[in-house]
Formats: sequence, C-alpha cells, structure tokens
Amino acid sequence: MKNFLPLQLMRVLCQNRNKIKSLEYICSAQILIKVLVFLWKLLNRFLPFANVLLEFGFALPSKCYFCNSLGSLDHFFVHCHYVKNAWGRFESIISILRTEVSSPSHKLQSWWLHLSSSIEEQLMLLLPTLICW
Repeated sequence: MKNFLPLQLMRVLCQNRNKIKSLEYICSAQILIKVLVFLWKLLNRFLPFANVLLEFGFALPSKCYFCNSLGSLDHFFVHCHYVKNAWGRFESIISILRTEVSSPSHKLQSWWLHLSSSIEEQLMLLLPTLICW
C-alpha cells in the first residue's frame, strides 16, 4: 500500500468532488489539509470511536467526554445534550432552522445547504467544520 502525504491525499479526495456533494463543500472551503482529512474521516465514519471500531472487530468501552454517557460517533458530534446546545447557539446566531438529525454527515449537510452570499458561504463552510474540530 502506498503511503500518502497529506497534500497527495487531498488531491485524491478532491478529484471526486463533483460525484459526492459533501466532498464538493469540503474541497471548496479554504481549510487546512489535516482538517479536510478529519472531515473526510468523520463523514465516512472512520474516526476511532468504539461503535466504529466494533464494526472492525474491536470491542472497547467508550464514554462521552461531556456527559459521561455511552459515547458513539453520532452521540459525540450530534446527540449529546452539550453538543446540541453548541450547535443550537450557532444556528440561532446565523438563523439556521434547528433540526434533529441522525448523524454528523446530516448535520454538516443541513448547514451547507443554506449557502447564499460569498461571505456567508465561507462562514457556512467553515463554522460547522470548526464546531466538529
């Protein structure tokens, strides 16, 4: 298997950006390569959370960093009470209708679908990325 440098990985990911809408948003944002890779891993469920590792045969205990309940990737980025409040505060500031979603991918896409002006567009691309980071 070939070892990818971050810049090479970004080029590979962004080559298919017209085929996958979320990649189109990620690749058009002016973000650091390591953040782009993080978002790609998040959207493809490759972050090492217990529920994801279980799919690969690894059983590990996991607790949410904020509320100490059993943690999963979806809980940590969307369902935790503290995380919902953080999303809600930013959504109210920039007037996005607060909706219940089932995954980080759905949350990010709900933000990206509200793009309008160029300044607002950059904010809408970057802000959910920063919240997840």
